[in-house]
Amino acid sequence: MYEQIQRTQRKRGNRKLWISLILWGVVAAVLTALIIFGFRYRANFREFLGDLSDSTQYALDNNSLYLTVEGDTFLVIRKNIRKFYNAVAIAGSGRLVSAPDRQADILLDYGNGCTLELWQTQVKNARNNRGIGMVVRYTDGEGKTYTYDTDRLRPEKFPLTKPTLNG
Repeated sequence: MYEQIQRTQRKRGNRKLWISLILWGVVAAVLTALIIFGFRYRANFREFLGDLSDSTQYALDNNSLYLTVEGDTFLVIRKNIRKFYNAVAIAGSGRLVSAPDRQADILLDYGNGCTLELWQTQVKNARNNRGIGMVVRYTDGEGKTYTYDTDRLRPEKFPLTKPTLNG
């Protein structure tokens, strides 16, 4: 009885279907990785801003923010301490980079072991017409750094000249 049943040859799997499924799987994996990177990137920037805010508050409470420019160090007057924080916060996150291999144009020492260094530089993919921006590196009291560049932080917010006695 079983001999009378003819076996039909099984069709091979649909290759186009499998190729499509694999391609969609790759696309989904890439999109998922980009989304995760984006969330981590924003979280790191928010953590940096929180740390910078704490340092700013410390400097306000202790009158301890020192600005070093062109080799000279000056105490930042109390009314100007928040200006530096606000300029960085408003500029938003930039593109993660390494710090230049030269001394920072501006160094802010908050007095709690944290520093903010700034370099004027050419910025890749700048949205402004000048292509000039700043590299920003924040170092916390434990030596952890956060470094990025941005064309939204104008050098005018951090003048690259010595403070004047009238200013």
